[in-house]
Amino acid sequence: MIRQMINKERWIMKTKIVYDVVCSVNDLYYEQLLASVWTLKHYNPMSYVVLLTDEASSKAIEAKGYKETHELIDEIKVVEIDDKLTNKEKSRWIKTNLRKLLTGDFLFIDADTIINGPLEALDGFEGDVCGVLDNHCHSAEICEYDIFKRMYVEPLRRIFNASYLTSTDMINSGVLLVHDTPSAHLLFERWHDNWEKSRKQGECRDQLALLETCQELDNPIIELPGEYNCQIRFSIQYLCRCKILHTFASQGDSTLSPVLGMNFYRQIRLSRGISESIGNQLLNWQCSFASPSFLHDKDWMKMSFEPACLFVSSNMNTTKKTNLFFLKILNFMARLFTFILRHV
Repeated sequence: MIRQMINKERWIMKTKIVYDVVCSVNDLYYEQLLASVWTLKHYNPMSYVVLLTDEASSKAIEAKGYKETHELIDEIKVVEIDDKLTNKEKSRWIKTNLRKLLTGDFLFIDADTIINGPLEALDGFEGDVCGVLDNHCHSAEICEYDIFKRMYVEPLRRIFNASYLTSTDMINSGVLLVHDTPSAHLLFERWHDNWEKSRKQGECRDQLALLETCQELDNPIIELPGEYNCQIRFSIQYLCRCKILHTFASQGDSTLSPVLGMNFYRQIRLSRGISESIGNQLLNWQCSFASPSFLHDKDWMKMSFEPACLFVSSNMNTTKKTNLFFLKILNFMARLFTFILRHV
């Protein structure tokens, strides 16, 4: 083990750290959790970590047999959940019920994260619930983007019969600082009720229900600095001073950096824990980005979620003859239009 223990007396975080994981023996969600908690304890060795999970996941965690479990996690709280729910739904059920399931203040952190520094400064933040802006920008800046409309504006209207208010900011639920106050309890109660309503209509994302809740309660979440939830897939603005990196690794493998893809967590499974090599990668993730790689701006984000771009990006490496045929047609048409624009 390569962890260098930082001065324990200096970095003592009073607020407990909370994770939730619902997993099976075969998936990699628990491996993501181990990476996050390992880095948390590296920089915050005296932090108290609570893991919430269900009975089936608790057995799966035990079956995985990682020695780090008992070294890193101070308390495992097994929650009784309806077995008819899928694992994805169970995870959101726990997340939206956190305030009811726990006492005292807590910092909730998603499992697909890497901690990159001391977090004790969060002890001094006021506000019933605090979080970082989704996409690291106010929602009004991107609410006209097609992807925002598909993910939030249209489902709000369909499920909640509500119009999106441009004054309402989308807060990313991956990191939430939650105090034990009546207003925080009310927010989570509304959030869970809205999530249940959307789940029953086939939409189990917690973010949509959180947006509806924030509209109902008139922006109740206080904004945290972006370094406490650096959403690397959407902005590099906070990369240099990042405290919590949100990898979104569960979205698939990444060619940008090993730690942003699921293959990295397969290494943890094969190594049966955090090996010295894996630990070095976790502590030096800022040096892991591949070359060549490019910066993308808002215009590129807007364009990259258009159907044509999604089709091309998802089929670039395909071997299916039909898809290759359509790609060849698209390439021919693109060259033709480029030629016309240059010479007309």
